[in-house]
Amino acid sequence: MIKIEEIIEDFDRDYNKIENKFERYLEELEKFKRKFPLQSLIRKIEANKISEIYQKGKKGNSSYIRKICKENLMGTTVGQVFTNFSTNFKGKKIQEFKNFLSDLDKIDENDFYNSYYNIIIKKGYFKPDSLKFMEIILIQIISCYYLDYFLPIYKIKNLEIFEKEIKKALNANLFDKEIDKLVDINDQGGKLLNLNNKLIQYKSNFEKMKDWDNITFTHFLFTCLPLEMVDLLRKLNIKYIDPNEQLVVTLFSKTHKLLGYPFITRIKTSYPDAEVIDKNGNIKSIEFEFESESFKTHLENLDICDIIVCWNDNIKKGKNLKIEHIRDTKFGKIKELNYKDKNHKEKIKKIEIIAFKDILKSKVLNKLV
Repeated sequence: MIKIEEIIEDFDRDYNKIENKFERYLEELEKFKRKFPLQSLIRKIEANKISEIYQKGKKGNSSYIRKICKENLMGTTVGQVFTNFSTNFKGKKIQEFKNFLSDLDKIDENDFYNSYYNIIIKKGYFKPDSLKFMEIILIQIISCYYLDYFLPIYKIKNLEIFEKEIKKALNANLFDKEIDKLVDINDQGGKLLNLNNKLIQYKSNFEKMKDWDNITFTHFLFTCLPLEMVDLLRKLNIKYIDPNEQLVVTLFSKTHKLLGYPFITRIKTSYPDAEVIDKNGNIKSIEFEFESESFKTHLENLDICDIIVCWNDNIKKGKNLKIEHIRDTKFGKIKELNYKDKNHKEKIKKIEIIAFKDILKSKVLNKLV
């Protein structure tokens, strides 16, 4: 099993070869903060000029921080955060948001975590049971203005995975107990703060990582953890996790024989994306997706596709779609899709869904690679 120190060494070396890959993200963020300090945002809201923060098509007003990976890095742009705000915060919520920004501006950076907990968490800006869309917008804004203290990761589940992986390598229980005293970790806002704090503390304990900015560190977390998944990918000569549709295509091209499809007969740019021959000599058509939910755009022509190959299987029933799980296969699932075709006729199709995220987690390929 690969060690985390080895992954850190590789990541540090590989990303130092690129001329400060993330420098432009930080530069644009600093420009945005200089143009719109927190008090300026409050004045814009009071004057009903929130749109000036994200004027569409005008560079310089939004920070253009692109998603570095598929999941939860800064949103698309800082400006888009405020687009979301202006769309979703109405009436009384605008006053709540002004109060939030005013309180955010009171945070003492010399004692960030205690200050944040007392000013933000205790005032009830976050519900105790879960983080909703509005609260995630608030967290995005916090990570924009306090990036040194708050990682741009908005799912507690992701933070828990990263914390568990690095904690194993550090045996970090001693200072964990001190951090746990700061917040009520039964509260979702407190838990998110707690996990952020732990990960940033862990980072400072690795020589190679301690000088990384938090965008670089966040990119490391998403592309290099969990270790077991990276270990298996490296056996397939893929160095980092970078979940997208092209990774799905690459993984399938490397594992199709192991998955029971000895030959790829066609790769296309139109739907469906590929044809393969299975171990019984049957021709099967494949559509590659990052997430199986995206396959819904092809429902009208579902009858010409046999297999969805994706990273994450998250397809859900919808207005014109009912889904029933039929059975598990060695590498995926057979699902029955009840749908309406382009002539609005109801049809039923059994389709296999192969999700590499699940395969890598299950370690089933370990015995075969």
